[in-house]
Amino acid sequence: MTTFSRRDTALPETLEDCHTELIQLRAAMHSRPVIDQAKGILIAHHGCTADEAFVMLSEASQRANRKLRDLAVAVVESEQRQCSETNPKIHSPERRTPRPEATPLTQWESNGG
Repeated sequence: MTTFSRRDTALPETLEDCHTELIQLRAAMHSRPVIDQAKGILIAHHGCTADEAFVMLSEASQRANRKLRDLAVAVVESEQRQCSETNPKIHSPERRTPRPEATPLTQWESNGG
């Protein structure tokens, strides 16, 4: 059985540290769904794995000097616009026209897609 000692975890030492960690955890929980959506879009476009899609987002975020969450929002919003333009009444994946080739991620690295 594994046991953990105080040295095994980076527990907050002060109330202020606890508050900071709480704020960071809430931000992460808020960001995760949009990042997962962006990963799904990249997986669909590029045929990559979830880990590869996350690496693509991370590297693009660093190249563009943008927060990963902001880049993910741009990817999702761009995809939503393209879906709306393709068929404004029906957004189901079965009814979308397949794309001839994958869109490069660099499209979203600029100011919002």
